[in-house]
Amino acid sequence: MDELMQLVVGWTLVGAFVFTVIITSLSLVGWVRFADKSQQKRLFHALVIEMVLGLGSGVTGASRFNPGPVGDGLRADGANEAVTEILEDMLSPAADGVPRGTKEQAESLVDRLRVDRDPRLMEVQRDLRQRIRSLPDGRLRPEDARELRPLIAPARALDGGPGE
Repeated sequence: MDELMQLVVGWTLVGAFVFTVIITSLSLVGWVRFADKSQQKRLFHALVIEMVLGLGSGVTGASRFNPGPVGDGLRADGANEAVTEILEDMLSPAADGVPRGTKEQAESLVDRLRVDRDPRLMEVQRDLRQRIRSLPDGRLRPEDARELRPLIAPARALDGGPGE
């Protein structure tokens, strides 16, 4: 199961458990009343079952949900999407028809791609670096932008951007 989905399912189960604890506790002190007393008993039994399953999954390690890798992945995807968006904007022609960016800016942006999660993105970064290094120093030319745009498209597709 996807890490993000595991977190969603895990926190949903925690929410259901907390809700059951609150309603059961309130019904025991009389603040919540049920039409039938058997409903209160079933709710109490459900709470006991939830506790046993929760403890059992904790002991077996089945309920370990680590949000760190999911957060890192989301931040990396967002950072890569921002980098590719800025690169595309930089390659767009200004009013004079010349791209807005410089070779140095393009190199700096390509270096900021976070490739640790996807080896395919590492290849895209390598190809972009090689092509940018072969360009003359200074402001990018229209022909440079035409050559770099197709190299950026795979990065957008891999980072979840509109290129998919």
